[in-house]
This record gives sequence, C-alpha cells and structure tokens, in this order.
Amino acid sequence: MSSEIYFSNNYRDLCEQHGTGAGFQFEFHCSRCFDTWRSPFENFTAGRMASWLSRGVTAAWSVIGGRAGGGVSSAADGLAGASWGGARDAAFQRAVDTARGHFNRCGRCSSYVCGRCWNPEHGLCLHCAPDTAAEAEAARRRGVNDMASQQAYAQGQVQGEDYDPKAAR
Repeated sequence: MSSEIYFSNNYRDLCEQHGTGAGFQFEFHCSRCFDTWRSPFENFTAGRMASWLSRGVTAAWSVIGGRAGGGVSSAADGLAGASWGGARDAAFQRAVDTARGHFNRCGRCSSYVCGRCWNPEHGLCLHCAPDTAAEAEAARRRGVNDMASQQAYAQGQVQGEDYDPKAAR
C-alpha cells in the first residue's frame, strides 16, 4: 500500500463519528465536470455502540431517578474517539483505492477526471486534449451563428433605411 495521498483536493468527507449513522464514506468528484462518485458506506461500530450505550445508560438512570451515568457515556465516547482516527484513515485509503478505478489522472495537468472527461486516445483529460471532432463541430456551429448574426444585422440595416429618427415617439 502506498503512502502517497491521492485525491487530496477533490473529495468530501461524509464520515460520522457518533450516533446510529456512525461510519465512513467519502465523495470524490471529477475535476472537469464535477460529477461525483461515493465510496461504499462502512459502519463505525465503536461509534454506534457508544451512542447506544450512552442512550441506554441515560434512559436507565432516568427511570430509577438517578443523575449519574454521564461518566459511563463519556467513557464510551472516549473509547470510540480513541479508535476513530486510525479507522477513518484506513477507510479513506480503501476509498481512494476503489476511487482509482473511477477516475483517470491526467499526465499533463495532474487533474483526476471521470471516464467521460478522459481522452483515452491521448491519455490526457479533455481540457488538455480536447476531442477534435467535437471541437470542429463547435467551430462549425460558431461559424453558422456568426453568419446568421451578420445576415440579421444586414437585414436590420436595410429595414432601418426607412426609419425617421426625428419622428416623435
């Protein structure tokens, strides 16, 4: 396993340390189109158990009229918190390893892009190696639009010959 950190600027941490939704999940996005891919959710059992224990102790103490129990729930939270960092780092590494299959890294600009934003023929992203056929079609459309605009302008000039700018509105 590599110690190199991938996806350092195109992911969002969706992890939850406490509660019934405690677990690890990361969302990665394409640097070009910003479409996202989420890693599979992984339970953080210690965080869930701490939440259940905390609620159980609090409920039990309230039933018997006691005010203690905060120490037990604090201890449970502390135990869950002690394992959180290492477990999160390991989950992030697994998510990065899986995300590599969904993204390509451009050799020119170093961006991570999805398959739709990748030019496999050149091994570069579409920012660095645009699709030639798509660029030609876009240029052709710009030419059509420019000519239509010029023709409409000329037609407006012909229509404007009869306009009297001195006439009252």
